[in-house]
Amino acid sequence: MIITLALEIGSLMWVSVTFCACCRREFWIFFLPLLAFLATLTLAIALFIYTDNNKSAFDILNESREGALAAYQINFFYSYYIAWAALFMIIICILIGAFAKKLAEICC
Repeated sequence: MIITLALEIGSLMWVSVTFCACCRREFWIFFLPLLAFLATLTLAIALFIYTDNNKSAFDILNESREGALAAYQINFFYSYYIAWAALFMIIICILIGAFAKKLAEICC
């Protein structure tokens, strides 16, 4: 998750450089889909490891939400679903980045 955060921050900085670039944007924008792909890959790996390590918690959650709260004393499941939503949004960012790269090659 930390690697994903670092990649996303790097991607945001690269977007700001690309936005300010006056010429040769197609070369500046080249790395954006790659950074989005790497962020997707690292987030997916983190989510699959988290899911695998917490199978018993998810089994308890499927049986009874109150049982899960009693067993773990915290409600940590909302962040898990937010991470899956983030993964879905990063996949959309890959598609938008690839589309922007193609437009930069055509328009610039």
